[in-house]
Amino acid sequence: MTGPLDSARPAWGRLHAGLARPGPAMFALSVFGAIYTAWFFGIIGREVGSAGYDAFAYWDVRLDDLYGRSMGNLTAFGAFRYSPPVAMALAPLHGFAWTDFFWVLSCLLVGTLAYLGGRWTLAVLAFPGIAVSLYEGNIDLFLAASVAVGIVSPIAWVFPLLTKPTMAVCLLWFAVRREWRALAVALGATTAIVLVSAALRPDLWTGYFAMLGDNARLPTGQELGPLWLRLPAAAILVVFAARTDRPWIVALAAALAQPLFGLRSASVALGAVYLWRHRPVGARPGPRGAGDPRALGPEASPPDLRVPTGSGPP
Repeated sequence: MTGPLDSARPAWGRLHAGLARPGPAMFALSVFGAIYTAWFFGIIGREVGSAGYDAFAYWDVRLDDLYGRSMGNLTAFGAFRYSPPVAMALAPLHGFAWTDFFWVLSCLLVGTLAYLGGRWTLAVLAFPGIAVSLYEGNIDLFLAASVAVGIVSPIAWVFPLLTKPTMAVCLLWFAVRREWRALAVALGATTAIVLVSAALRPDLWTGYFAMLGDNARLPTGQELGPLWLRLPAAAILVVFAARTDRPWIVALAAALAQPLFGLRSASVALGAVYLWRHRPVGARPGPRGAGDPRALGPEASPPDLRVPTGSGPP
């Protein structure tokens, strides 16, 4: 039996195949993306003066007063708002010079952008949020890569869960598809890291939860609604993605589930580009796995060529 979603699959396949081929639209977006990024870095960025704004918080981690600059505000320079395990991992990097740290981080971000975008790299730069994220040195692109890789390697979800816990809504992808082992890997690895860090520095976790409670009471001014409204919408998207085998939609849900939804959220959604590019046209992988011919639907199952017992050529 087929439904409206099944009948729509050929159209999705044609759209995927069309976008996968270079054409005038991609060329135009690539040119615009390159020009816009050069303009932003060369003119707008310098006027605003926010180069490395977020990266500085990752470099200047002070475990003796980890969340002091994060209390009572949402935008303070140098404010660190991620979980204690992330802080404990970043703290030793303060021994490097700030400029060296920022340049290495920038190279990693550009490399991640190229990995996710592929031949579309210049084209995706046409979306303003990505240039902003690169200029400020935010982890948005790392989050996008975690979503893209996490679909097939659930251990990659550790990073989003420790930095932006609201992205845990994306794990509904595994639950809906009954991929319990993948879900256990993502949650189990994260829990293990949390328990070890809590045993080593319980005081950091006390400060972390105090910071979350303090920041939750502050007005955000988000144009697309508060987090309590966006999270259910993100959950609906993930469930839809899991039931229709469209993993790229999970990346869109991840962007919607960001604690603060702003211009840079487009960078988190970049994982959708990677998942779209690597999605086999017409394939319908399910919980059975891509190697099972039944995962492609009954129409893809090989015909039964066995000769019935007792019968032979006429």
